[in-house]
Amino acid sequence: MNDIFKPYLRKFTLVFFDDILVYNPSLDSHAVHLRMISPEKGVDTGLAKVTAMQNWPSLRNLKQLRGFLGLAGYYRIFIRDYAAIGQPLTAPLKNNA
Repeated sequence: MNDIFKPYLRKFTLVFFDDILVYNPSLDSHAVHLRMISPEKGVDTGLAKVTAMQNWPSLRNLKQLRGFLGLAGYYRIFIRDYAAIGQPLTAPLKNNA
């Protein structure tokens, strides 16, 4: 990730383990920088990940639940009220941390 975003790092982009942060002083410059990073489609959910979630097998234990929530957590930024929607899935983890 650092190699891909090298021209933009610490200018308007930071790369974390599984996130890319784009920061700007204005909405206009933010839109310009997002188009530079992803010119064709902009910010995208990724069809392969959506398909993987749709075809996920039935969850049978907490390890499988954690795996699913790890993938689904990526979409928290795209889904309004994600925490409320996912609450029935995260509740079993609270007793078995």
